[in-house]
Amino acid sequence: MKSPSAVTAGEIMTSPAAYVMTETPLNEIASLLLERSISAAPVLDEWGQFIGIVSEGDLVRRGSVGADRRHSWWLDLFESDTPRSEGLLNYFKGHGLRAKDVMTREIVSVPEDTTAAAIAEVLETHRIKRVPVVRNGKLVGIVSRANLLSLLAGHTSIAGRD
Repeated sequence: MKSPSAVTAGEIMTSPAAYVMTETPLNEIASLLLERSISAAPVLDEWGQFIGIVSEGDLVRRGSVGADRRHSWWLDLFESDTPRSEGLLNYFKGHGLRAKDVMTREIVSVPEDTTAAAIAEVLETHRIKRVPVVRNGKLVGIVSRANLLSLLAGHTSIAGRD
């Protein structure tokens, strides 16, 4: 029986992982996150290479326009009587923001043979909630904190376990 810390990404990852392409519009990204009950999705380029990640936070924070970033556009959308709200909605419609416009480009990923212990360290060190699993630059899955918790709670089926 394997120790939970020795289990690999390939054994506990969610695969296939939900993903978006660089040209995916923000409204489609938001729909995907809601439909799948996930908080982020890897971004792939036209060749299928993993090049970034879009999280709920990216959608909320990075859509801000103009020099005044003290007040979030996200909050403005809930205040329909503000003049900024209409302007921001028109901006998004007119500019057609896509994954490539808001994604986080400084990506962290792990290969399939990375141990659960090493993944936990990566999540903690980089202060991230999930890490994509790649093989030759291609996305093969994703390991989230929930995957690690499931492993520790004994809810994940692992090769070699009873």
